[in-house]
Amino acid sequence: MVNRGHPPPLLLRDGTVRALAPTSPLPPLGLEEFVHGRPGWTDTYPFAPGDRLVLHTDGVIEARDGDHRFFDLPTAMAALRGHARQAFLDGLRQALLRHTQGALADDVAVVVDRTQDEAPH
Repeated sequence: MVNRGHPPPLLLRDGTVRALAPTSPLPPLGLEEFVHGRPGWTDTYPFAPGDRLVLHTDGVIEARDGDHRFFDLPTAMAALRGHARQAFLDGLRQALLRHTQGALADDVAVVVDRTQDEAPH
């Protein structure tokens, strides 16, 4: 994994969510000139059957409700842990829209992996 400025991916394993934070964060693309030296390594993580990897933009975790509270993506992920991939993604979308009452203030993107124990759609 190489992270170029987005929030770290989240790994859902056995109902527990953890961030896969980079050991050596890199600046967003195009800003390399402002960093001294240039780390060139990537991070690797083992995945097990049933794991779910969620990549997302900051528009997801910075989405606020009427009381200005951020969307709790890890809690939403854990609540949907038994769902198939499409139902999981649809559930995250619905939870985010409920949280913001349908008023998203930033771009939102979520990518969910296809785990080894699911058939492709």
